[in-house]
Amino acid sequence: MNKNQVLKIMIISSILLLIFIGGGTVASYLTTDNQKIGSRVKISDISVEGMHIDEAEEILQDTLDLPKSIELTENEATFSIDLNENVASYDFQQALKEAKEYVDIFHEKSRFPEIIDVKAPLKIDSNFLEEELEELKTDFDNEPENAKLKSQEGTPKIKDEKKGHELEVEQTKTAIKDYLQKGITQNIPIETKKIQPEVTAEDLPEMNQKLSSFKVNIPDEEDFLHNVKTAKDKICGKVLETGEHFSFNNKIGPVSSDNDYRKAQTLIKRESHVSGGGVSLLATCLYQVSLKGKITILERHSHQESIRLISPGRDAMINYDLQDLVLRNDHDYPVIFTMHLEDDKLEVFLYSKEDLFIPNIDIHTDKVETLKPTKLERSTSNLPQGEKEILQEAQKGYRVEVYIEYGPEVKKDKEKELITEDFYRPVNEIVRVGTRPY
Repeated sequence: MNKNQVLKIMIISSILLLIFIGGGTVASYLTTDNQKIGSRVKISDISVEGMHIDEAEEILQDTLDLPKSIELTENEATFSIDLNENVASYDFQQALKEAKEYVDIFHEKSRFPEIIDVKAPLKIDSNFLEEELEELKTDFDNEPENAKLKSQEGTPKIKDEKKGHELEVEQTKTAIKDYLQKGITQNIPIETKKIQPEVTAEDLPEMNQKLSSFKVNIPDEEDFLHNVKTAKDKICGKVLETGEHFSFNNKIGPVSSDNDYRKAQTLIKRESHVSGGGVSLLATCLYQVSLKGKITILERHSHQESIRLISPGRDAMINYDLQDLVLRNDHDYPVIFTMHLEDDKLEVFLYSKEDLFIPNIDIHTDKVETLKPTKLERSTSNLPQGEKEILQEAQKGYRVEVYIEYGPEVKKDKEKELITEDFYRPVNEIVRVGTRPY
């Protein structure tokens, strides 16, 4: 046998030996080790190194607790959905299938990371999840807020708009399932849709020019002040667009306890407590700033008797469903009513754009006639003869004329313009006179 033949035999023998060794190793892996998990493998932080998959599954079922809840996040807010075994469970089969992929065929441990931690996926009932998200949606959804003009101590300021948002159930449900499939139960983002407001700060005009103002003192009467504040909060910041009508009654609503109004003394001098007493003072202020700001007065009523706090002819009486203050803005630009209430003083302002010019205007009242009251006596046997008791005190009545007087920059045919004639009836004195003999 020559050298070449010997060399061929040696090469063939080496090849056969390699085939035998490799085939045996692969066969051993395919028949035995493929049901075992490799080294340095954990499932959800529980070691399953070298375990048979059946043993590992049993260990996981006994050891791994179901989370009490999953946590959703949106910006800095967090929301929780509580779980129980009836609606959620671990998918251990999926976790074990992934863990088996890390079997070390050749036992070369240096080829693998120090520790492999497979996260057990969490399965959740789809109907349950949808119901929870629909319930969360009712609290989560937020309507957009339009930018608006508001009053800050009587000065108009623009309050910026706010975007709204709503929870998108299907997209959030898909995101939750994706995160749970990775074994992640915290900081799952909520899928939302942003809703844009209809009016932004850029849409609003700058109201920098004060057209007029009017200030009054408020009596130290708690219920009276309460009613003024309640009505003020409903009107302050009201923007009156060009051509728009304004009804005081429609804006403040019925002056009943259902709308948080109380019984209080009215503007008339004699004792008269009614629900909503005091709102006419606010109407009076609006009337005065409207006169000086050249807002068109469509409806206004004076009180029927002598009044307090306000001069005759300057007032505006409110009686829901019967007597109203109705205004209309005939300027080319919108106007805004703002108010400032502090301690015992109320001041109402009218503002508009810088380029709206209003001439200087004064309101002047002439008492054309003073009406004297009559003294009425009524006999009563409940009092000793000659003794008197005043049931109603006398008050004078007036007939007044109210004029607008323009400044020198306005050329008018007349120096003053009559706007109203008001009549305040006198209040007669009523006296009871005793007739019972001593």
